Amino acid sequence: MAHKEECRLILFGKSGVGKSSLGNTLIGKQHFKVSASSSNVTQKCETAHLESESGRILKIIDTPGIFDTKGESMLDEIKSCLQFLSPGPHAIIIVLMPNRVTKEDDRVIDKIFEFFGDYHFLKKTILVMNRKTELTDKSEFMENTSANGISKLYGGCEKRFVVVENKQVWENRNADAEEVFKEIDKLEGYYDLEYLSLVHEQIKLLTENDELKASCENVGKEMHEEKQSEEEDEAFSIYDCIFS
Repeated sequence: MAHKEECRLILFGKSGVGKSSLGNTLIGKQHFKVSASSSNVTQKCETAHLESESGRILKIIDTPGIFDTKGESMLDEIKSCLQFLSPGPHAIIIVLMPNRVTKEDDRVIDKIFEFFGDYHFLKKTILVMNRKTELTDKSEFMENTSANGISKLYGGCEKRFVVVENKQVWENRNADAEEVFKEIDKLEGYYDLEYLSLVHEQIKLLTENDELKASCENVGKEMHEEKQSEEEDEAFSIYDCIFS
C-alpha cells in the first residue's frame, strides 16, 4: 500500500489497554484523548481522518472499551460508525496489554466474534500488544496465556502480532508505528462492510427463525396441554355419568 493511499483502520480492545494511545502512535502525534481514569475512557467511537506524520492518509475508528457500554448498545455504537471506513477497513487491530490479560479477555474476544459473526474478519486482523518493555518473549507469552481466546485469535490471524510501547518518545513510537504498518501493508484488500451487512442480516434471520420456532413450539405445547385438559375433563364427565 503506497503511503498516499488511504489506510482505514479500526481499533478494538477492553478499556485501559491503550487503544487511543496506539491510535496516536500510528498518527505520529496526539489526536485521540488519553485518560488514566477508567471513568473517562472512550464511551463512543472516536474517529480520525488526517495525514500522519509519516505521510499516510489515515482513517481510524477508536472503539469504546468492550464492556464499558452495556451489551448491545456497544455493538450498535460500533455498527453506526462503520460507514466512516467505507468500503471497509484495511486492518482490524485488536489491542492487548500483557499485565492485563485475564479471563475477561476471553469474554472480550467472544464479543468481537459475536460482532463479526464468523471467522472471515481474522484475515484482516492484527494483534498489537502494548507495553513491550513488560514482554520479554511474545511466543512464550502466547504459549502460556490463560486466555484461550487470545490463542485462538493468534492462530486465526496467522500469528500477525506486533509489540509496541506507547509511553516512549515520539521517535521510538514512530518506529513502532512502522512495524504495525509493515503488517498492514502485507494484507491485501480490505474487510468488506457489505459482507458484514450480509452476515448481520443472516444472523437476524436465523434469530427470527429461532424465535418463530420457539413461539410455534410454545403454541403447540399450549394446544397439547389444552387438549389433554379437555380430554381429562371429558373422561371425568363419563365417569360421573356411569357411577352417579
